[in-house]
Amino acid sequence: MERPLPAALEPATRAQRPTHPVLAVIVALAVALVPVIVLGKPVGDALGPLDFDDVFTTENAPRHAGFMAVIVAAIIGLLWLWLRLYERRPLWTVGLFRGRVVGKVAAGFALGAVLNLLPLAVARVGGWGATTAKALPAWPLLAGGLALMALAWMLQAGTEEVVFRGFLTQAIAMRWPLAWAVVIQALAFSASHVLVDHQPVEFVALFLVGLFLVGYVLLEGDLWGACAFHGAWNWSDSVAVIWFTDAPGAVDTVREFVIPVLATIVVAWLIRRRGVPHRTSQHAV
Repeated sequence: MERPLPAALEPATRAQRPTHPVLAVIVALAVALVPVIVLGKPVGDALGPLDFDDVFTTENAPRHAGFMAVIVAAIIGLLWLWLRLYERRPLWTVGLFRGRVVGKVAAGFALGAVLNLLPLAVARVGGWGATTAKALPAWPLLAGGLALMALAWMLQAGTEEVVFRGFLTQAIAMRWPLAWAVVIQALAFSASHVLVDHQPVEFVALFLVGLFLVGYVLLEGDLWGACAFHGAWNWSDSVAVIWFTDAPGAVDTVREFVIPVLATIVVAWLIRRRGVPHRTSQHAV
């Protein structure tokens, strides 16, 4: 008897030629990294100057959003080609299913933004050094930039969810134990960031985030909430740069390590208490 897969992973059984887990890791890393390495500099130069510490104005936000749109399109295009030509299954089967999409996206975005900004807000209210930036753009310009970059970050982060929590987790869980899939996808996710532009010390923080996000996906039964959470987390990192100019190091430690640890513990507890949903069929958006 075949072991049942969680709802978020079951549509991988539609693959006519499933990707071996080892090959899936290589494919996921290649899909995530090649567009950044090949297109990052020329696209950045064409749209520049780019400064991700200053993105929330109608002047700067379109350039940054355009940059991310090109990279996202390349990543999704490569993954689509692999699924179409090698596995012979549609893209939606990686976890983009119908059912309460708007509600899941809204809840995920709110949760991600609140968890990431709450420590800074507490430090600000408590007078512990997280001062508000003085030179903010006018509110109409700021609102437009915030909205555009929220969309751009959700597309960028959602693409990572599709690759790692979707395709890679499914491919590994098809042949190996689910626990292996959970750990390996988090390792690959962390490596994809450290290999490009992050410090090695951030590997642990990214690994913890990867564990939490895969738990979120398994608990929800699809990628929508995790895509929004991840996008809100990245978006609120940029918000923190312009709103809180000198937060103490302890606040960053809470945001980067303590919250991911606590969030992972909570989602693991919820999975243990409720279990994860299983379904016999899934439907496209």
